[in-house]
Amino acid sequence: MILTPAAAAGPVRSGSPAGPPRISYNRSLAGESGVGKELIARAIRQLSPRRDRRFCDVNCAALPDDLVESERFGHARGSFTGAVVERRGLFEEAHGGTLFLDELPDLSLRSHATLLRVIQQGEVRRVGESFTRKVDVRLVTATNRPLGHEVTEGRFRQGLLYRIGVLRVQVRPLRASDSRTSRRWRSPSGRPRPSAPARAPACHTQ
Repeated sequence: MILTPAAAAGPVRSGSPAGPPRISYNRSLAGESGVGKELIARAIRQLSPRRDRRFCDVNCAALPDDLVESERFGHARGSFTGAVVERRGLFEEAHGGTLFLDELPDLSLRSHATLLRVIQQGEVRRVGESFTRKVDVRLVTATNRPLGHEVTEGRFRQGLLYRIGVLRVQVRPLRASDSRTSRRWRSPSGRPRPSAPARAPACHTQ
């Protein structure tokens, strides 16, 4: 699979200045574990108008159920035990840039509902606050399960599937490609080509 700058960027609002805010399609990446979905998500950011803005990533499977909302949307001081200072969530951290949600189906249906609202409204509300904040985020999600089957089984919201998968990419393992594919990613010495360093700050939640 080859990503060109135009394909990665998605449509851009006519007459807008260089850089965010931009109209960007959300991407949904599917493939078995270990095929490099995060590398593709970073390539999408690097080839888009958001390349100089922050790339934030989170492994949804590692988020405790009682902290999911706080991690994604932030919280106000004193909103729950241990919230001694106010904190921005991942959507605010990624404002203007790209947010990568890995293993999205591992979130609960309730979390799917709040995520759907954020995508539809373009705003978040921190835990413990009564007002919302606007966010502009390109969303890239990844899963190792067929989301259509998850919807049929009642484990994933159909509305969210449509919102996150405006453009869907099926990532095949390298073993499914011919030998020429692996040679493209090697230098003349036979060693893997080094990846280009990121040009924007990143934030991580594992």
